Amino acid sequence: MTLPRMTFDEETEYAYICLTEPHVGIAKTTVALTPSEGDPEAMGSLALDFDSDGRLVGIEVFGPASQALRPDILLEATRLTDAAAD
Repeated sequence: MTLPRMTFDEETEYAYICLTEPHVGIAKTTVALTPSEGDPEAMGSLALDFDSDGRLVGIEVFGPASQALRPDILLEATRLTDAAAD
């Protein structure tokens, strides 16, 4: 598997960047980022997922991912509707 792997749900416009082999229950703690004055606005659309050892395993990009991620990066994401069809 090539890491990182990103999925994108076109219906909700949420994206997820997997930094490890994904499996159910790997994320034990989620920390939403809160931008301070002067930070990029997109920071408010990010949350970091950590495993039980406190290691970063993924990045959630919510509402809408197109404002937080570059278009060329989003084009490379696996579409969840496409993945369901496979």
